[in-house]
Amino acid sequence: MKPRHSREIRAVLPKKGFKKAENDHTYFFLHVDGKKTGVHTKVSHGSLEYGNSLLSLMAKRLCLTNGQLDKLLGCKIEGPEYVGILRSGGHLRSAPPPPGSAAGANLSPE
Repeated sequence: MKPRHSREIRAVLPKKGFKKAENDHTYFFLHVDGKKTGVHTKVSHGSLEYGNSLLSLMAKRLCLTNGQLDKLLGCKIEGPEYVGILRSGGHLRSAPPPPGSAAGANLSPE
């Protein structure tokens, strides 16, 4: 996996649907449909280079393989595709159909 600097990771995650939460550490929580999910990771404040061991830990926290994380950080996987990966892996529930949509409408004759 390609090493990444923490500043690069901090710049990419918000583009994928993550919101930053500052504390003693910098956390990024994934938000889907305006709601905070349990999917999150911690990123260093400093200009730290993340090697394979830290990136592997981050991949696990983000419910991805190492290869998928590399693609996510390299902008080859966009936010909606990432959410699809999480949903298909059972890490996020599928969104309910919007009210009035064909999937949510009563289609039986009265």
